[in-house]
Amino acid sequence: RTGRGNGLGEENGGRMTVCATRALGPKDPSGKEAERQVKLFFEKLKPHLEVAGEHGIVMAFENHGNALLHTPDSMRFFAEHNPDTKHVGIAFAPHHLQSFGDETVANMILELGKEHLPFLYFQEYGIGSKKRVDKETELEQLPGRGSLDYLPIVRALRKIKFDGLAEIFMHPTPRGIPMLPSAQAITAEVNKSRLHLDACLAKAE
Repeated sequence: RTGRGNGLGEENGGRMTVCATRALGPKDPSGKEAERQVKLFFEKLKPHLEVAGEHGIVMAFENHGNALLHTPDSMRFFAEHNPDTKHVGIAFAPHHLQSFGDETVANMILELGKEHLPFLYFQEYGIGSKKRVDKETELEQLPGRGSLDYLPIVRALRKIKFDGLAEIFMHPTPRGIPMLPSAQAITAEVNKSRLHLDACLAKAE
């Protein structure tokens, strides 16, 4: 609930908000342009960071296409210039990193370290997030359903001692509809993905 109070979810015990980043120049910046935009972003973030610090809230910014925080360069500069890792981090989305190569997902986890990763989506790229397809194809966004190898990803998470929040996630098409017709069916499908991740974790030991 955000209609009253400070809007940070305190009334429901919230401690994290997942946000987007708007490009402050060309979208998907890399190299020096990425660093310039990241520095400007953190300047603009100062008043919001002050409020987050007062209330013990973590602002997790998702790496997302057509945004400031998207390319590996922009993520590296975000981590390098992050003014407060207790209250600012990346909502890590493999889905938006796969365009740079599947291996980039695990490599970026290792580069960033747990101090910059308070939140992680377990979702991979699937065409069903963009357009209507049959349900089996749409579900390929979920761990164990698609082609993404999660073993190097969970190995990387184990190596950095990841202790943030994680969510098994996908986008149905059209957006806003349930991924399956009932809560029971959704729970069963999410649990299949959880078991797949558990099996990867067991191999990663």
